Amino acid sequence: MSYHSPEEEKGNPFINNVNQTPVPVIATFSKDGKIMPLYFSIEGIRLRVDHIKWQSNKALWGNQYRCEVTLGDRVEEVDLYYYKNNSIWTLRKRE
Repeated sequence: MSYHSPEEEKGNPFINNVNQTPVPVIATFSKDGKIMPLYFSIEGIRLRVDHIKWQSNKALWGNQYRCEVTLGDRVEEVDLYYYKNNSIWTLRKRE
């Protein structure tokens, strides 16, 4: 099931990028505009962001976050990106 309409998919370069997967994210926004991801879903699985190891504000396009999530009995690192011009979150594949 797609989260985006055909019009959104056509105009969004991140939808079909093999290295980045668009994901729904629940985030918190501070009064000074700081964005922090709390949860995201991938393939129907809802994951809680346990810890943000670091974040980087990329003034031109948005924010990058290195997060820790718990998968079963292990902790994994994931990279989440927020693209402010597209108002879209993506999960980047890591090797």
